[in-house]
Amino acid sequence: MELSQLYNSSGSEERKINNCPPMQPWLTFTPPPQLTNVLHPPLDPWLTSTPPPQLTNVLHPPLDPWLTSTPPPQLTNVLHPPLDPWLTSTPPPQLTNVLHPPLDPWLTSTPPPQLTNVLHPPLDPWLTSTPPPQLTNVLHPPLDPWLTSTPPPQLTDALHPPFAGAISIRSYRQSLTRSVQQDVLFSVDISCLGIPTIQWTFMSGMVSRDISSWQPGGLTNISEEYTDRVHTYSNGSMGLSDLRVQDAGFYVIRVSELSGSSRDAGFVLTVEEILYEDLQYLSVFTLVLAFLAGFLMLSMWLMDNAYRRLKAWNGRRQMPVNGETELQAL
Repeated sequence: MELSQLYNSSGSEERKINNCPPMQPWLTFTPPPQLTNVLHPPLDPWLTSTPPPQLTNVLHPPLDPWLTSTPPPQLTNVLHPPLDPWLTSTPPPQLTNVLHPPLDPWLTSTPPPQLTNVLHPPLDPWLTSTPPPQLTNVLHPPLDPWLTSTPPPQLTDALHPPFAGAISIRSYRQSLTRSVQQDVLFSVDISCLGIPTIQWTFMSGMVSRDISSWQPGGLTNISEEYTDRVHTYSNGSMGLSDLRVQDAGFYVIRVSELSGSSRDAGFVLTVEEILYEDLQYLSVFTLVLAFLAGFLMLSMWLMDNAYRRLKAWNGRRQMPVNGETELQAL
């Protein structure tokens, strides 16, 4: 049974091989001589031949004999001077101790036993031994439990009151300059542990008045003088609109907490008068004068035209009707 299977399998393989198409004849035969040089052109003889002797030195010039030859003896010491004999020779015995003095024997030798305790005294046994139990609490008393235990919540603020460093005020520009009728923003960024109370105060010379005070998320108290001119922000910043010359001065922000800690920061505001207000009045006055001058010139031109027409009309009335002219006797 196995032989029949092998025979059938070999017969199927032969049938598969016989069914393969033959190779192309152009791929398997040798080309004729007339096509050999076309398919495989010979190499250039200049690349494969040896150059003639007259071109050898041109293509491959010889090296400089000074680079390849050994210099003569009289130039050897000039090109390669010998080293100093003091650097390469061994010093004589009488100079050995001078150049390399021996070390002090006290530094290299071991001290005798009678000097060991003097040079290296032993440590005090009280420092290296463990004290007896009855002296342990005397030498190392235990810590006070009040110092190591956590205080109850009602005593936390009493023992560890908050400090002013917990409040921080970051201001970006502390000197501001604006013109009249402009707006200004006192930009700050406050941070604290609790709920802060923010208060802005204006000071100029002997004058000091409160501007506004508020808590983030609460109501804002603004004085009557700054009503509709003050704008407050949750980070502590304050804006002031429609500036006047009287608004120039110092502006102080105070941030305080319920614990009593507080921190201040100040700003300097300079308000400059607008110079173009005078120019505006002057320009308006100039425009009015120009309008009046133009009106007067127009009126004079109209009156002049009316006068000329009236004069011409009177002249035509005084002329004779029949157009005859009277000759006077000479």
